[in-house]
Amino acid sequence: MNVIRSAFGVALYLLINPVYSFHADSVDIIPSTVSTQQSIVQTISGNNSFDGPKIHPINGSVFEWWYFDAVSNDQKSYVSVVFYTTTGNGFPFIGNTTQVLSVEVTGNFPNGSTFEAILPAERAEVTTVGDDTSGCFDGPGLKWNWHSSSSMSTYLVEIDSQELGIQGSLSLKSTSPAHNPCGPIQAAQSLEIMPHVFWANAVPDADAHAAFTIGGSALDFDGVGYHDKNWGDQPFTASVGSWVWGHGRVGPFSIVWYDALTHSHTETVSGYLTRDGDVVADSCSGLTVRPIGMNSTYPPTSTSGIPEGFSIRWNLGDGGLWVVNTTNASVVVAEAGDFYTRWTGGLTAEVNGEIFEGVGLWEAFDLMP
Repeated sequence: MNVIRSAFGVALYLLINPVYSFHADSVDIIPSTVSTQQSIVQTISGNNSFDGPKIHPINGSVFEWWYFDAVSNDQKSYVSVVFYTTTGNGFPFIGNTTQVLSVEVTGNFPNGSTFEAILPAERAEVTTVGDDTSGCFDGPGLKWNWHSSSSMSTYLVEIDSQELGIQGSLSLKSTSPAHNPCGPIQAAQSLEIMPHVFWANAVPDADAHAAFTIGGSALDFDGVGYHDKNWGDQPFTASVGSWVWGHGRVGPFSIVWYDALTHSHTETVSGYLTRDGDVVADSCSGLTVRPIGMNSTYPPTSTSGIPEGFSIRWNLGDGGLWVVNTTNASVVVAEAGDFYTRWTGGLTAEVNGEIFEGVGLWEAFDLMP
């Protein structure tokens, strides 16, 4: 594996190659050509640069992305935007490409029609100031960017793609604090959410506004938003056997859940819960996510079929048992048969006998034979 993960290796590499930085107040120019050098992968949190690049340079075995989404309050509209720095070998769901940079937009209109497109970019520039970042991916007829401010409390994502006929923006105003995989933002904490895969959740929940023109049709809505980033020090499919992740808002609560298996069936979980913006729970224990209804085989395989929904059960100790069930109302992305599916829909949460309703988005990778 052509990567360096140790703290000593990172320090040594930065001395030799000072253009790369995991620290605040830096500008990273990311070329579209894949590197033949060793990749330096950040695995431990620092004092800043929470949403900044974590891998330098990008070789053919690693992956990294910045992900943004929003779901309308009535569950009828959705949009997601992803900025990738990886090749098809690192993350094959972007296609069989040897180019490092690409951007993706997916979504659906209130009438149920969907759209999905992925385009290569020629150049990327990511500026990090404190924990905030600004990124710009561009190329001929293509200019996609994001900008965060006020310690990741607001984000603005803008798209201008002549080839796709897509223009517009997604704005997020965070309602819950950022967090590491297993707890709040603190230095010297592991960023690993499962073996060889890492995660930083800058915006667990947000008030969102989407305003796009797509092929001459308007997509304009208010709803629930989200932003995170993932990265890995080996190809995604080598690390992940199955993966269920999601987020949503139910009554006064915001929730993010994650439950994954390696190919050897080692399970890792992460749960995050706030009430009116105050953290109730944030840990990597006590939570399970299981498919329910038809096609609810567990562990899932690539031939299990699409389940009717998922049940998230989280034992919060003195806080009681949290049970959240999803309703897979709309399949908004389906890739490579049953290997990957993303849904929007309703959430029903039972908390100490009280029922709350809400809306969210979730996804499942089923990569085991």
